[in-house]
Amino acid sequence: MAIDIKSVEKIIGYEFKNTKYLEEALTHPSMGTTGSPSYQRLEFLGDAVIGLAVSKHFFLAKSHLSPGQLTSLRSANVSNHKLARVAARLGLYHHVQGTNIRNSLKQADKFEKEVREEEEEWLVYGGAKGPKFLADIVESIAAAIYVDLDFNMQKLCPILEKSLLKPMLTLKDLGKHPQPIIELYELCQKQGKQIEIECESERDGYKNHCIASVYIDEKLFVSESSELKKNARFNAASAALSKLRPKWETPANDGDGDYETEGEDEEELHDHGLHDQKKKWTKTIYGKRDEGLD
Repeated sequence: MAIDIKSVEKIIGYEFKNTKYLEEALTHPSMGTTGSPSYQRLEFLGDAVIGLAVSKHFFLAKSHLSPGQLTSLRSANVSNHKLARVAARLGLYHHVQGTNIRNSLKQADKFEKEVREEEEEWLVYGGAKGPKFLADIVESIAAAIYVDLDFNMQKLCPILEKSLLKPMLTLKDLGKHPQPIIELYELCQKQGKQIEIECESERDGYKNHCIASVYIDEKLFVSESSELKKNARFNAASAALSKLRPKWETPANDGDGDYETEGEDEEELHDHGLHDQKKKWTKTIYGKRDEGLD
């Protein structure tokens, strides 16, 4: 399938001098057997480029913000959760070329529909979780533009702000979520841990019953329930924080992701997959899990 270069350029608001960069940015790794370079190298660069663009935007535009607030804003705006929604709403995944990606495209179609049906237009946390390749192509396209601009960050930032980073989530958007949830995401990210909060609804007689489960590095850590979804998520986040703070917020912990455990607590962390002392550079993952995604 040939990539419709002009259509993609119109979507992102940028005309390439060398279209091979855009072609590479939209080539799925499954095309590797054909000898075509995939978007993986550009994705690597794009991850850093988007992070710098977002950091620069808020640093210059919001001089009154604290380092903690800047970190929260950057995390929310560069998350797979947000970038996947950008790719879905712009329809970028329709232009990805690859072999044996039919299932991934079906998942992307399903995700796009779920996103458009969400109560809030741009959820910061929670909601549907899209296939990872959606966020990947946003990062790879951002990098493709950067390379095409001869690595000129000053020219890149306004282009991204008008397309791939739009809208920029604000502190007001983050403030719509209960504080324990925000604290949990930030604490886990500081420790290099992946964090997800899943919500499932069950019918108990005539009442709906919501169970919120916290997963850390894809391991179930704690679950709480309530009749209301927001209360279940609040309770689950609070329960997780009460268990993690004693381990991660101690004088012996210098913030490098290491922590000390003893006895039953150590065994519990083993059970939950949290005893890995080795720091990992990971991105926070938000929302509902969807098995079998790329």
